Amino acid sequence: MKIGFVKYDCTVYDGSGRVMESLMEGLGGRHSFVLIGLVGKGTERVYGQEDLPYYAIAETKEGFSFLKPKFRRAIEDIVKKEGIGLLVGIGISTSWPMAAAAKRCGIPSVTCEHNSIYLRKDDPVIGFFRRRTVALTDRVVLLTDGCRRAYAKESPRSAGKMRVIYNWLPEEAVRTQGYDLSAKKLLTVARPDKAKGLEYLIETASMIRESADGWTWEIWGDTSEAPEYVRELKALAQEKGVDGFVRFCGYTEDAYSLYPAASVVVMTSRNEGFGLALLEGRANRVPLVSFDCDFGPSEIVEDGVNGFLIPCFDTGAMAEAITKLIRDPKMRQRFSDACAEGMEVFSKTDILRQWEELLTELQDQYAIH
Repeated sequence: MKIGFVKYDCTVYDGSGRVMESLMEGLGGRHSFVLIGLVGKGTERVYGQEDLPYYAIAETKEGFSFLKPKFRRAIEDIVKKEGIGLLVGIGISTSWPMAAAAKRCGIPSVTCEHNSIYLRKDDPVIGFFRRRTVALTDRVVLLTDGCRRAYAKESPRSAGKMRVIYNWLPEEAVRTQGYDLSAKKLLTVARPDKAKGLEYLIETASMIRESADGWTWEIWGDTSEAPEYVRELKALAQEKGVDGFVRFCGYTEDAYSLYPAASVVVMTSRNEGFGLALLEGRANRVPLVSFDCDFGPSEIVEDGVNGFLIPCFDTGAMAEAITKLIRDPKMRQRFSDACAEGMEVFSKTDILRQWEELLTELQDQYAIH
């Protein structure tokens, strides 16, 4: 079957895009693909092999103007031209034109949500089109059971469409078979977005600075995406006296290479769709510290076993947990050893089986009708 993946922007490399690329690689033995970007026309894409058919509909980022009918019509034309049998949208609030085009073309659609339902939840435009997309699409794939319950509560009539399928990590994500106990680096991998709660990170850093002599705290994420927020964070770091301790390292194409040199992976998010950076850290046997936010950290971090789950936004408790790990290398090693336990639920084989079952289910459903 030929599957069309629809993403808002295929010229920007991000977590959801990495998952999309992994999914294409994993399903490639039985299916072929077409890549569709709502924006990014005229800019080089960063996903897929060179021979992968690729379309970008608009030249520039047009905000929510991509919800205009022209985007639906453009996707319909691509479906017909390429003979696409199923559409997969990456990101629920941007998948409305994808789901609408699938309906008009008489093919099934799947919407994958990699963010928390609480991301920009108070925005009435996003909320409207999120609910509209859920109503139109055939299946909604979510990353945690908590997220599924939240979506089912918001759209109870569509609860039967919802499936929970974890992300898996590609083989290249695991760069180490051991843990470097001599490393002195805290690591946060997060785009500079207010949902990531990086101001809590700065506050926490100010509390642990004196006990973290010789340590650094690296933040990796594309600082060009939110320059004003980054300026605010850097000013706060200077105000708190941690501008030398906390380092804004910017964008990297190889995020996987960061984990082997890390001592602790820290997440300060207000909300998450899953918490991919935590899983990447765990796969590389790095102890974890995260706020227990909705949704995802509690399904990756086992409190007191492979890391610490902290009550949301309690920077004092987070500072205490990190300080414990800094001062106790035996605890770090014990948590590192525990990271390998229970990872089979994130195995590629099992997750691909779930995806193939979902695709077969939709093929059978549309063949019946």
